[in-house]
Amino acid sequence: MRCFLLTLSSCIYYRKFYIVVIINPDKGRYMSSVIQTVNEHEFEKTVGKRPFVALPQEEIDRLYGAIEVFPVHQNEVAVKSGGIPLCLFVVAHHNYTWMTCKKKGSNTLSLGFSGWLLSQPNGDIFLDESIAAQAGSIFDAHVRSKGPYDVRIAGLMYDASTKFGSPRLGITCICRLRQPDRVEPVKDDLEIGRMGNGELLQKQNLFDDWSRIVIGNSVAL
Repeated sequence: MRCFLLTLSSCIYYRKFYIVVIINPDKGRYMSSVIQTVNEHEFEKTVGKRPFVALPQEEIDRLYGAIEVFPVHQNEVAVKSGGIPLCLFVVAHHNYTWMTCKKKGSNTLSLGFSGWLLSQPNGDIFLDESIAAQAGSIFDAHVRSKGPYDVRIAGLMYDASTKFGSPRLGITCICRLRQPDRVEPVKDDLEIGRMGNGELLQKQNLFDDWSRIVIGNSVAL
């Protein structure tokens, strides 16, 4: 048996609240490879296949649980017809000065970090509050913040390309940093920078695909 430290969240994820959960190691490995998906037709009917949809709180309330979520093993995503896997894209800012990052030696900048939205042992609900906790875990895996921050769901990005085996639905989450100067990369191969909205718009061609979508819709965030 192993002990994992997980974050307890309501609508906003706060780093100071924790619970300790003991899980079976084999079950933990299984759950870490099972991701959330939604039916493509149901998503198109409810939200529409737009590249980006901003999610103010009233829209989150409207869409909460409105689309059924299905757990699918990560290796089966490409062969499941009609399903769209859910991903997280986590970005961070302090007073709308945005954190940027890139791998050392790379010329491509990114506005954040991505990862699959993992299925939860007690069931999955579309736009559930547990998403903020998963987004915080993805952020912590790449960046060490010595100050507090909170997380909110900010938008949906629909990626129609099949370069990952199927289209993807990205849930954009924003980390609002309280002390931006106290952020450093977890690994030495990551470089951290900062840009304001104006500079982001001027240099958006230097960023990856999902970052450019967020930059193009930053006024809605």
